[in-house]
Amino acid sequence: MSFRTDHKDVTHLPRIFFEAHFNALLHQDSPRSKRQHDLEKRLTRMELPTDMKHKIWRTWAKSESEALRRNRLLRQNDCRTIKIGAYQVIKVLGKLNL
Repeated sequence: MSFRTDHKDVTHLPRIFFEAHFNALLHQDSPRSKRQHDLEKRLTRMELPTDMKHKIWRTWAKSESEALRRNRLLRQNDCRTIKIGAYQVIKVLGKLNL
């Protein structure tokens, strides 16, 4: 199998690669939406009264909201915990005369 290396073909390859890569990333379902879909499937399979299904749904939504809030706080705290002691001293060994 041989590949053409014309200028047009070579310049389009990175664009095609990045379009495919970012389309795959952007159009994926989030982990939360996957869990939501799983819960919906399980609830439809279960033969429970409607009010019980709503109660399960509200409980799930509340726990998801709390988990997202916790994760958001953890990410914020990670960004703020960089302290002065984390940096090292850099010595200048010589000057560069330009």
